[in-house]
Amino acid sequence: MDRNTLFSQLAAAARDLSASVIEGLTSRPALGPDDIHEFRVTTKRLRAYWLLAAPLIGRDRARAYMNDLRDAARIFAGHRDDFVRDTLLQELTTVRRQKVADAASLICHELFGEEVVQPAPPLPAEVDVCVSTLEHDTYRWNRREQELSSPDDGALIRDGLAKTYVKAGRRGRVALTLDTPQGYHRWRRWVKYSYYQHSWLYETLPELGCSRGKLLKRLGSTLGRAHDVHQLREDLDRRSIKTGSPKAFRSVRKFVLAEEARLAKRARRLGRKALWEDPQIVSHRILKEARRVSVSRIPEPSLKFESLAHHEGNGASRAADAPDPR
Repeated sequence: MDRNTLFSQLAAAARDLSASVIEGLTSRPALGPDDIHEFRVTTKRLRAYWLLAAPLIGRDRARAYMNDLRDAARIFAGHRDDFVRDTLLQELTTVRRQKVADAASLICHELFGEEVVQPAPPLPAEVDVCVSTLEHDTYRWNRREQELSSPDDGALIRDGLAKTYVKAGRRGRVALTLDTPQGYHRWRRWVKYSYYQHSWLYETLPELGCSRGKLLKRLGSTLGRAHDVHQLREDLDRRSIKTGSPKAFRSVRKFVLAEEARLAKRARRLGRKALWEDPQIVSHRILKEARRVSVSRIPEPSLKFESLAHHEGNGASRAADAPDPR
């Protein structure tokens, strides 16, 4: 196996990422919010890496691996949601508009208790499942790297990175048309995938620069914040019947709705900047730079970018192997 291919460097990055998080999960007596956040971000990044590698290992196999990582991340979903909600509530009590801050303090007391309680730490069994998932993922990267003696790194760019970029743009257009929290959340997922793929590539090929990566990061953060604010509004609505101060509740809810609208407007602006470029031009420039710096043996094919139907899969991609039983 040629260790100088982009695929080998991608596999090495995935293994290093898992090893770092496994050490953190196993070395602490109890996990805090930051540890949980790090694990969930790691699973998202690893899913983005498998999506990038899908043209080489098979899309069905990559999808199965991504689903396993997603299932592990969901173990901590409740812990993460509680922490984010509590953090946002605390932010509301310190906003500059004193009327809103006072109303938020009142509502926080009425609906969530005397003080916001920190979420309970994960159970040891939950941590064990997460560690096992990352160890298994490392094994899979090793297996796939051993099987691919001479991977086509060009496919990583043409059929991996560029298509994720296309799908992020497509999800953005749908989200902005629908203007629903669900649409923005799905858009966020693909923006994050695209950002993680670009950030890895920029670390591997720093000569490319990272302007698009920075825009994708800002867009992903904005959409993540919008998702958190939306979840807070839903939580407030579910508990609204318990409030004894409807005027204060309306004041807080109005402020939260305004924040959602502000974030949606910002996402629209950033999306136009981050996702405007033709994916064929993107892949052509990246492949040209990869050949120039000689980090990978990439042939000189005719750069033909497949249609969105190909991007969606459903038989258009190369035949995928059966999911690894392990």
